[in-house]
Amino acid sequence: MKKGVLLITHGSNFLGMGHLVRTVQLNDSLISRGYKTFIFCNNQPETKLFFKERSNLYFYSVRSNFSLINNFLPELSLVIFDCNNTTNEEISFFKQNNCKVIVIDDLAAHTQNADLVIDANRNKRQPFANELFGEKYIFLNPEIRKYLKKKTPSQPVRNIVIVIGGFDYKKFSLSLIKHFMNNFFKSDFEHLRIKVKLPHKVSGLEDSFFDEILSHQKVNFIRRNRSVLLHKKGKELIIQFCSIIENLPSKIKRSDLLISSGGLTMYEGLTIGTYTIALPQNRSERKVVKRLHQKGFLNKLYKIGEMPELKDILSIKRKDFIEFSEKNKVFDGLGCERILERIEKLLRYKE
Repeated sequence: MKKGVLLITHGSNFLGMGHLVRTVQLNDSLISRGYKTFIFCNNQPETKLFFKERSNLYFYSVRSNFSLINNFLPELSLVIFDCNNTTNEEISFFKQNNCKVIVIDDLAAHTQNADLVIDANRNKRQPFANELFGEKYIFLNPEIRKYLKKKTPSQPVRNIVIVIGGFDYKKFSLSLIKHFMNNFFKSDFEHLRIKVKLPHKVSGLEDSFFDEILSHQKVNFIRRNRSVLLHKKGKELIIQFCSIIENLPSKIKRSDLLISSGGLTMYEGLTIGTYTIALPQNRSERKVVKRLHQKGFLNKLYKIGEMPELKDILSIKRKDFIEFSEKNKVFDGLGCERILERIEKLLRYKE
C-alpha cells in the first residue's frame, strides 16, 4: 500500500493558527506511524514564520493549483483538508487520482463527497456516510494526557495565563492587560501574577505596553527583561511576557485561571480542568464558544471583543473551580488517537 499523505492547510493574521497547529501535530503523528507526509500551505509571511524550515513543506498562492504537487501525486493514498471552504473540485481531483479524502472542521458545501468528515465543534448529524462529530474528536497534542489530573486551587485566583490565539492582529492581549491593570489597583486584592503569550510576531507590542505603564505616574514599576512588577500601597501586579510559552499545558495546569480565545488553547484548558474563560475574537469562534456554553462546559458567554471584569475573576470561589473541573471530564485528550485509528481503518479498506 502507498504510504503517502498530503495535508492541505492554511493560516493568516485573520484566520489564526489553529489549522496549522493541528496540521503539525497530525503530520508528526503520521510520521511516527510510518507514513510519508507532505504539507501544502498558503504562501503568507506569517505561515512561513510559523513553519520555519520543513523539507516536506510546499507553499501555494492558489490552493487549487495542484501542478505544484504533481511530482509526488503518484505516492499519495490519502489527502487531508484542514482549511476553510474546501470545494467539490478539489475533492474530486484527488478522488480521481485514487486518493481517499478527509475534511477536518469545514462543513462547507460539497464536503459530503469526502470519505470522512471530522468536526469536533458540531453535534448535529449531517447527511454524510462517514462523519465524526463532537468533543471526543477534539485534536490536541497527545502530550496533554500528562496533565489531566488538575489540582484544585485552595485559594482565590492569583495566577492567570492569557493566550489569545494566532497572531492576535487586533492586539486584544494588550487591551486586556491594560484593562486589568487599570482595575487592579482600584480593587481590594493585594497580589496578582499574569503570564501573557504574545502573538508570534507583533511589532512593538511590548514597547507599546510599557509606554502605557510609564503613563501611569502614580504607579511604581520595575522592568526586568520581559516582565514588569507594578506596585502601589502594598499591592503588587506582576506581568510576564513570552512569545512562545514552552510546555503550555504545564503552565495552564499550574495556573488558577486560563483566559483564551475560542481556539485550541481553550480546549486544552477544558481538558486539563483549569477554570477557563473563552473570549471569542471572530464569528467562527463565537459559534464554538456559544455551543460550549449551551452545553454547560463554559460558565459565561462573552460577545466578540468583550472583556471580563477583574473583580469577577478574582472573586471566583474554590467550589467554582471544583464544579468546573468535574463537568468538563468529558474532554479526555484522546481525539488525536481516535482520528488516527479512523485514518488507518479508512486506508485498510483501500487495500
